[in-house]
Amino acid sequence: MEKVFDAAIINNSRFYYNKIFEDHIFDHQKLKKYFSYDPGDLKSFSGRIRKIEQSYDDGNREVLADILKKSNKYLGAGDRTLKNIDKLGRSGSVAIIGGQQPGLFTGPSFIIYKIITVLRLSRYIEEKTGTAVVPCFWNASDDKNSNQIDDLTIIGGQLSQIELNMEAIGKDSRLSNIALPLSYYENVIKEMDDLMPGGLSGEVRAFLTDIIYSLSKNPGTDNGIGLCNVFSLMVLKLFSEWGPVIIDPCDKDLKRMGLDLLKKDIIGHEVINELLSDRGEELIRAGYHAQIDPQKDILDFFYNADDKREKINIIGENTFKIGDNKYGAEELLELAENDPLAISWNVVLRPLIQDSIFPVAATVCGPGEVSYFAQLGEVYRYMDIEMPVIYPRFSATIIEEKIEKILKKPDMEDMILSQEYDDAIKSALKERGVEEAEAALKQLGEEINKNIADAESKISGQDTENVFDRIKRNIDKELKILSKKIYSKLKKSNQSIINNIDRIHLNIFPGGRLQERMINIFYYLNKYGIEMISGLYNSFEPSDPGHRFLYFKRGEEDE
Repeated sequence: MEKVFDAAIINNSRFYYNKIFEDHIFDHQKLKKYFSYDPGDLKSFSGRIRKIEQSYDDGNREVLADILKKSNKYLGAGDRTLKNIDKLGRSGSVAIIGGQQPGLFTGPSFIIYKIITVLRLSRYIEEKTGTAVVPCFWNASDDKNSNQIDDLTIIGGQLSQIELNMEAIGKDSRLSNIALPLSYYENVIKEMDDLMPGGLSGEVRAFLTDIIYSLSKNPGTDNGIGLCNVFSLMVLKLFSEWGPVIIDPCDKDLKRMGLDLLKKDIIGHEVINELLSDRGEELIRAGYHAQIDPQKDILDFFYNADDKREKINIIGENTFKIGDNKYGAEELLELAENDPLAISWNVVLRPLIQDSIFPVAATVCGPGEVSYFAQLGEVYRYMDIEMPVIYPRFSATIIEEKIEKILKKPDMEDMILSQEYDDAIKSALKERGVEEAEAALKQLGEEINKNIADAESKISGQDTENVFDRIKRNIDKELKILSKKIYSKLKKSNQSIINNIDRIHLNIFPGGRLQERMINIFYYLNKYGIEMISGLYNSFEPSDPGHRFLYFKRGEEDE
């Protein structure tokens, strides 16, 4: 049965990564000049949908539907996904798209939350506007090797990381080219079983093994099972009730649909670079940051050769270099036309191509992506493409009952959530003798230094300066040692509160990062059941964005 959550919005800036992302959620007026629409205003979606109706080329729909149906069927998509693809093929429908580099067995939990945002927002906009809305997820398989594709992290008494054997894979390999033997995935499942508290549940074990075994039977898997396909099928299966549509940019027909923008990038790269630089400087002056560092001598797409993604360098007017080979503009375009799969788009070109070939009402974005889009507005105008609604993804921390009990203790939540680990420890011990000890040691140091200074002034001229300096250094050193010993003793005598802080940081800030950035969702699904996905889905309200603490409802987990 569905797990039910109470959700509490957390306004602490620590949970919002950067100021652009935080203001985009809570104070969009400060950023309105950088975006086309306010994501918190329903009228933004209605306005964007009207623009799509007026300007979108419906000739793309049939092509897109054929491309998506073929790739999603290959993965093993369910009926709901296939029906959503048919819906996208019909005039008047729009898409809500989120994208991410694939992660091992779905990767960190924030990827799951981004998918949930796409699904919930799609339903919400469809209900509010009466427009047919299709939830799509862009599997960024075109990117090069990512650090979230080869490992996953769980909490097994301590932070535990499970890694894939990727030694034979080049660091510049395109993710879509990475295929591994079935045994590699089986080893990950075995490690999960060893490290999960109580081992893997039968439900989760069956889910994971069914995914990899079903893919191993697909055509073209003689050399291994693609990591990106494992990710995509897990997304399709976990969310089959809502029918997400997977978009794979490593489809040659999809690549062909983006060729026109390659030409614009070749011709107008200098202008694009200036627009990005100017907007980045403007953001910095406004107290934000520039997410994109434009490369004036490198195009906004790559050429893949020999399983390596190569930059395309600009070495002169209409002259380009890939590796050791030189090309003119027409030759470069001919390369792309003859072998579209050899092309990969970078962070500048990818969203522009997405929004030119899909009827995108909104793009669901994390903190880094929102910052990218803040810098891209003028480039969109230059390319004569309208930026869709940029909607901040669902962000959350799951608070289990044992952690909730600790947080509810007096002053514990404010003290821990607003401070780093060491500062939280000091605050916790503040009223337990640390403050008095530090004050006493400070006073002692000041008195000793005063006495030394007095003695030095009375014995001046006797060539004793170096001796007094050595005495001061030795005393400072001994006082620091004494301070550490006192602090260590107080920690030992207050081990219970230290243990509580340790447990909270392990669960809320594992490895010093936010929980959603570290912990794989199967850690929680293994404990509470895969039906927990429905509870997460229902805990997010598009009309009320912000980082959520998700508490299990008492006595209602099994409703």
